Amino acid sequence: GSLDVLKMSLQMSTSKSTYSLNDEESAYLVHKWIVQNIEFDSVSEKLGNSSTAVSTVYNTGKGGVTGITALFKTMCDHLKIKADTIPGLTKTLSDSKPKKIITKKYSWNYISINNKNYLIDVVMSIELEKIRKRDSDFYFGMDPEAAIHFHFPNDNKWQLLSKTITKKE
Repeated sequence: GSLDVLKMSLQMSTSKSTYSLNDEESAYLVHKWIVQNIEFDSVSEKLGNSSTAVSTVYNTGKGGVTGITALFKTMCDHLKIKADTIPGLTKTLSDSKPKKIITKKYSWNYISINNKNYLIDVVMSIELEKIRKRDSDFYFGMDPEAAIHFHFPNDNKWQLLSKTITKKE
């Protein structure tokens, strides 16, 4: 598994230099590649540590939130783009009770380019393209004002808002 990830890393680095891509363009292409090649599978969530999850997601073409966010981070790391995972909560509507809101543990990513942070949710991008068959660019570089409605980070600094809000708000 780690040899496949290493091979992927070399291919990405070669593409970045061959096409003279800047970091934002490279991160965007990583996001698009994952959205087009990886399937979200909530059953795959219990894959162990993130390095095991990265290999499994890359090799099987499917994964849960942990594996997909770890894959995005790993791919950015190989391109020397500062990236990490943001743990927190997301809220969704209940399938069985239409007006009931459910919060659950979740994670998404950020990248930092030239001291500017960008919020990225690859998993929601995958789901949007699958469900609506349309482009999912909304979740790449999400506007913090929009993101906070569905993404509540454990660490308030990742709200990226001028005034942080509470979970209740």
